[in-house]
Amino acid sequence: MVRIVGKVRWATIIALGLMIGLVALFILILGNTICWDCGWGEILLGLLFPFLASGLVAGFIGGLVAHTGKHGLLPGMITAIVVTLIQGVLILLNATLGLNTVPTDVEENPMTFFIPVIFILITMLPMGAIGGAISLRNITLSPPGKGEKEKGLFSAFKKPLFVVIFILAWTPLIVPLLSIDTNIDKPYSAWNDKPSGMNTFKEQVEAAGYTNTVSCISSYSLLSRIEEQSLLVILGPNRFFNPISDVPFLIDFFRKNGSMLIAHEQGSTSWLMYDAFAASLPSLATGGSIFPFMMFSQGILRDNVSYYKENQFPVIGAGNLGSHPITSGISSIVLNKAGGLVTIPGMDIFGWEIVATSTDGYSWVDRKQEGYPDGNYQYNPSVDKFDIPIEFEWALKKMGITIVGGVPMGGFPIPVIAATQYSTGGSGGRVVCTSDASIFSNQMISLPGFDNLQFALNCIDWLTGSNTSMKIIFDEAHLKPGTFQDTTVPAIYGTVLGYVGYLSSNWFTAPFYPFIALVSIKRWLPKSETEKLKEERKRKAREEKRQKKLQKKARRKRRVLGKLVYGKKLTKREKKNIQGVLKKSTYFMQKLTWYMEQSEYNQALGLLYNRLKRLIGKKFGSGTSHDVVIHAIMERNPSVNHGSLTRFFKQMERVVSKTRKLRVRRQDFFEKLYFEMITVQEYIESIQEEYVP
Repeated sequence: MVRIVGKVRWATIIALGLMIGLVALFILILGNTICWDCGWGEILLGLLFPFLASGLVAGFIGGLVAHTGKHGLLPGMITAIVVTLIQGVLILLNATLGLNTVPTDVEENPMTFFIPVIFILITMLPMGAIGGAISLRNITLSPPGKGEKEKGLFSAFKKPLFVVIFILAWTPLIVPLLSIDTNIDKPYSAWNDKPSGMNTFKEQVEAAGYTNTVSCISSYSLLSRIEEQSLLVILGPNRFFNPISDVPFLIDFFRKNGSMLIAHEQGSTSWLMYDAFAASLPSLATGGSIFPFMMFSQGILRDNVSYYKENQFPVIGAGNLGSHPITSGISSIVLNKAGGLVTIPGMDIFGWEIVATSTDGYSWVDRKQEGYPDGNYQYNPSVDKFDIPIEFEWALKKMGITIVGGVPMGGFPIPVIAATQYSTGGSGGRVVCTSDASIFSNQMISLPGFDNLQFALNCIDWLTGSNTSMKIIFDEAHLKPGTFQDTTVPAIYGTVLGYVGYLSSNWFTAPFYPFIALVSIKRWLPKSETEKLKEERKRKAREEKRQKKLQKKARRKRRVLGKLVYGKKLTKREKKNIQGVLKKSTYFMQKLTWYMEQSEYNQALGLLYNRLKRLIGKKFGSGTSHDVVIHAIMERNPSVNHGSLTRFFKQMERVVSKTRKLRVRRQDFFEKLYFEMITVQEYIESIQEEYVP
């Protein structure tokens, strides 16, 4: 048995501190010990033991938190499971959403996202339940000290919650003052000046007159607050697109004639296109538009005829460039480990126009194989193909598109750039897709002898309709560092802001936000003297009402307890004596009540037995044996059973003993000993004078 001494609020703080430390330790262990480049089997096996241990400890802490609030096994187990689920979500964000993986490890099938979810449910929840049961049965808390009021579980969170809200609200103003390095070390970030960054592209766009450039560091839900026509630039995303807080708002942005530049880089672009397409399909029934569907092949595009230095750097010459505004004035573009756009019969309904392709007959997308992470440099039709995810085949069949045996990715010009426009007028609803985000990188955009920079500016001009006042939004929320976990303040703040933005933008939760804000602000604003008096009167009225309820509940309990002594009806005098003992409101009774609420029956019986022994010492003298007390009771009450009294004293000695301890776990057994003790106390009190044997 472990005992934590102190007030309830300190136990809560300790539990939450342990939880935070556990999460930090777990993330550290995962980032350094798990082989993320191995197959799913090895990854899950590596995660098994940390998951089991984490679930056990998380459940243990959850039970401790529950122990500080409500008593009983059921609420404690529920809390343990909830804490375990929170722990699982944090692990899922760390392991699945790519915080410790490199972009090339992202699978093209979005259903792989659910494998860790199932694994967490199978491993962590049972261990969390076990951990919760252990803490609930083996940890007790000492009651509050004399003269001190016990505080509830939620009252301890009031001030910390206010501090957290205050910090989050001031983060946008504080971060620029504390930031040491202004460069964001993320591949394809518009603020990264390293070779893999895109800040040259951003600077050239601004130099061309497009100065209204901003970044999106949270979910796409904030796009719903932008009223004017805008351009969203998505370059090499490698983080999961949330189907709740991202995809619906992206579809809404597109339907409001927003334009998009989407550049794939072996990351999560396929997930975005799949989810947006599937989510927009139901609108066909109402005559609405669907999101322009495009598929990206995984692998490296190789061209044995037209390339720069190596065949993994294909050069798209003038002969492979279509006639389109984004190719105006361009003679060649160089790519860097690009993929390929997958076009199939029937996709013309999306209005895609192929703008650029590789050479004919001598290029293919080289997919990785066992022992060849970058492909085997040879075209193999059975391997180098694109398999349509099975969960989307039904949607394509509904549109008359049928694929058998996958789409070959070789033997013909591989599309690398496509464009479409959905709106009938103006420059809105335009989309450009490329299979390579490196076209816009600092390393490739200004490479001598190629027109990557002109191509990038042409894309911006066409997507904006040359409207230099249009807002250009660079997506930074779905980028991650290539070598370490993104724990920068902007990233953390963007994550929090994403959930806040989603809740305030969602049609269901948005109406409640003004009321929540009003109540929160009103609670913390200074009050006038009149308001303070009203608040004090209300507080006193609530306290009086609460006390009346407690007294009513206590009277009801006392009436029930009085009828249960040995299962017989009591006389009025006996009831009065018992109720007189129970209704005393002293520190002793406060401690007794606290122990009973925590189901610590041994401690409660110990308090009562100590009081009984003090009464015996007063009547019979200190050190009096139980036999003398029993003899005195039987002299005055001959009908009392000698064996019952002897058994009662033996049981109570075992209850308070440290060696031959009798553990009282059931409430009915506690009540039996309690009522016997009350009866013995009545017998002793009936002896008016000091007993002389």
